[in-house]
Amino acid sequence: MALRTVEQKKRVLHTQGKQINRKRNDTSPSGTPVTEGKSDAAMSSGEHTSPESDVTEPLTGAPIENRAKVSAKRRNSGKVLHTVASTGLDAVNNHVEGGEELRESEQILMAMGAAGKRVFRTRRQKEMNRTYVADSSVKEKTMQRNEKPGNTSNSSASQKSSVSPNSGEKSRRLKDGKNKRRIREKNKRAGKRRRLARYRRRRKKYDDEDEEKEATPIGLKERFIHALRVRDSEEDSADTLGSVTKGTKGLKRVIKIILFLIKKLITLLLLPFLIVILVIIVIIALIVGVILLIIYCSPLSIFFPLPDTGTDDIRIVLSQYYQEFNAKISEYESDGKKVTYQNSENGLVTVNFRDTLMVYMTLYADGAPGFVMDDNGKANLKKVFDEMNYIDTESSERQVKVGESLGKVYVTAYCPCTECSGPHGHATASGKRAKPNHTIAVDAYDPIVPMGTKVVIEGQVYTVEDTGDLHKYGNEFDIFYEHHSELDFWGRKKVEVFVADKDDDDGKAITVKSEGITVHNLTYEDYIAAHPELNDDQIKMIRMLMEEEASIYGSGEIGANVVQLGMTKLGCNYSQDRRFDEGYYDCSSFVLRLYREFGLELPGTAAEQGRYCAEHGLIINQKDLRPGDLIFYSYEKNDRYKNISHVAIYAGDGKMIHAANPRRGVVMDPLRTSSVVFYGRPYVG
Repeated sequence: MALRTVEQKKRVLHTQGKQINRKRNDTSPSGTPVTEGKSDAAMSSGEHTSPESDVTEPLTGAPIENRAKVSAKRRNSGKVLHTVASTGLDAVNNHVEGGEELRESEQILMAMGAAGKRVFRTRRQKEMNRTYVADSSVKEKTMQRNEKPGNTSNSSASQKSSVSPNSGEKSRRLKDGKNKRRIREKNKRAGKRRRLARYRRRRKKYDDEDEEKEATPIGLKERFIHALRVRDSEEDSADTLGSVTKGTKGLKRVIKIILFLIKKLITLLLLPFLIVILVIIVIIALIVGVILLIIYCSPLSIFFPLPDTGTDDIRIVLSQYYQEFNAKISEYESDGKKVTYQNSENGLVTVNFRDTLMVYMTLYADGAPGFVMDDNGKANLKKVFDEMNYIDTESSERQVKVGESLGKVYVTAYCPCTECSGPHGHATASGKRAKPNHTIAVDAYDPIVPMGTKVVIEGQVYTVEDTGDLHKYGNEFDIFYEHHSELDFWGRKKVEVFVADKDDDDGKAITVKSEGITVHNLTYEDYIAAHPELNDDQIKMIRMLMEEEASIYGSGEIGANVVQLGMTKLGCNYSQDRRFDEGYYDCSSFVLRLYREFGLELPGTAAEQGRYCAEHGLIINQKDLRPGDLIFYSYEKNDRYKNISHVAIYAGDGKMIHAANPRRGVVMDPLRTSSVVFYGRPYVG
């Protein structure tokens, strides 16, 4: 058997398991053409294979077409191989430990290959563009050089044409042909330049797009990170705790997961408590709102800070009513008429400001905000005020039996000195000598009881033996004392007087005249007694409100500040001439200058300060005294308002501060209740 040499071995082109025969010009050493198209296995077995079964596409075309067919078949075979390889790799990844890492590596390599392929293609295209441009430039320059005059190639062609036969005809043809060729070449060059320009514009556009799409290390890194994050999210969702805990990053992830779970757990545990707390807060807010609504729609609202309603304060409105009422009383007193009050206490007029206010709140603030002083509220308040404060101008007479009371009247004292009795001394209107603890005087023109009547005052029996101008000063009786120093002890008091007897009267009754003006200042008990239509709840509410300790006239901060400032003036000098100099005061300038420091301007004398308080409804009862309130005294007849001659400031704890006299200056003394005309508070609210 003859052995074949290497040159005699058949060469076979394999494409997708099929054979493609190609005719070659090669020959064996013996000169016989070498036959291709059968595989080694077919040759060794001696089987015959037809060309139709062995060759699917013979390469009979041009070389370029044959190369294109081969490249297409290679690409198709590559796709099939890639598909088979991917399928196998997926199967391995799904069944082999570490398959996820292999898949990730595959993705990374494919991304790197695609990026490198784009970079390589872009660079190769740029190099081809540069080579093409350079070749075009060289050809253009060569053609331009050949067209120049005196060119050797043109000269030789002319020489050749000159020696050829029929030189004239040939010469013309050559010239025409040369011109046409020159024009064609010129047009060709112009076309090349235009195509080159278009090509450059297209390439520039494509290069810009490729540069944008070109993979960079940063972009590749970002894709790697994204792939890792996707994998981590998948692993976290699958709760692959074993793979997460690998390394420092895995530990951080575990900590984050634990913290997240703790946060969720705390939220779930605290959520019910938060809901309960929120519900409790809402319930408390509703309860507080309901309570406030009930309070402010009840008489108790007067003891709480009143909201801004856009109307006047109820206390100020009531003070205005008292101001108008007291102005009428002052007119009667100025005309010399006797004014008698229905209610008084310790010789002082009983102020029913609080009584009037509480009766109004009980009647008109039950289920409604009675503190709102609109037109309707003012009308209701004025109605209650008129029922509890009114003036009676009728004179009357009444019979009083022995032992019965004449009522409470004002009583003063006098002595035989020239200041009190003038030139009369101990002489009396009855002709008898005045004696202490025995003689008492009545008004000379309108006596309350006849001459000779015996009366009992504070347990002492007196006989009416003298007369005086008493009604001018608002008094009913004047008690005789032997010494002027004893008058300060008595002063001016409003006391209850009882009928004891009458010397020349056979019967046991006397006639008592009630003339002049009677001021009815009803207390809350008087109002209850005069209005039987009040029900038990209303009566109970009125009495409860009157028992409250809260003040009706405000917080008293101004008065307290006045007292604190007044304490710093103790020891200062008394002087009426220098009353406005620093360190010098009299009684009225002391009050005026202290209150001026806190924005309240008062009149300049004690009597006018008393008139201000009386006419503005600012008189108060002794039991309602607070620091800063004013105390007005009358020690003598001075023809001023209610004969007021001195004023002091209540300091609290039963003490008062005042500018006493030139000898003592500004001092603090115990509260003196004798000779008091009234108490006043020069501010409201």
